[in-house]
Amino acid sequence: MIYIAMATGFLLILIGFYGALTNRNLLRMIVAFSIADTGVNLVIISVGYMPGRTAPILDASVTCRQRYRPHHRPGAAGAGAQPPSSSASASRH
Repeated sequence: MIYIAMATGFLLILIGFYGALTNRNLLRMIVAFSIADTGVNLVIISVGYMPGRTAPILDASVTCRQRYRPHHRPGAAGAGAQPPSSSASASRH
């Protein structure tokens, strides 16, 4: 299955480049590059495919906290962090 997707992607790339090189019409060249772009995306996806694996987007290992608070870093200065003391800022100057 992987080889079929990869071969189809390379075939789409070749068809797109052939169409872009042989046509002088700008609209047909844009369509040809779009076909080649689809082939590139198909090749990239087929190279990254791992048999027997699931997509790592949302599965059982992702908890609700990780899902809804993606920018939270433990220990980072946030709403609950204490402001620096005035004596520490005065000694820096």
